[in-house]
Amino acid sequence: KQSREVLFKALHCIFQLTCCDAAKTVLCNCRAPHVLVQCLQHFPNCERVSLAACGALWNLAMLEHNRTPMRQAGCLEALLSVLSPKNSIPTSRGQRQKLVLRAATAL
Repeated sequence: KQSREVLFKALHCIFQLTCCDAAKTVLCNCRAPHVLVQCLQHFPNCERVSLAACGALWNLAMLEHNRTPMRQAGCLEALLSVLSPKNSIPTSRGQRQKLVLRAATAL
C-alpha cells in the first residue's frame, strides 16, 4: 500500500508537469508514455494510479506530435483496457466517469 502511495505521488507530479506544453514534449521524449502504460498494466485495480496515469496520457495526447511516440508505447491498448467493462477498478460512480472521460479523451 505504501508503494502505491509513492507511485501515486510520482504520477501526480508527472500529471502536473503535463499541464505545461513545453514539459509535454520533454516528457514524451523521456519515455513517460512507457512508464504510464506500465503503471496502468501493473496496477490495474488502483483508482488513484489509474486516474493520474490516464490524466497524464490525456494531457500528453493534446500535442499532436506526441501521438506517434504514445502509440509506439502501447498507450492505445492501455487506455482501451481502462475502458473495458472487464476493468475492475473499485471506483465511485463519479470517479469512474472521470476515469472513463480521461481515457476516452486521450484516445
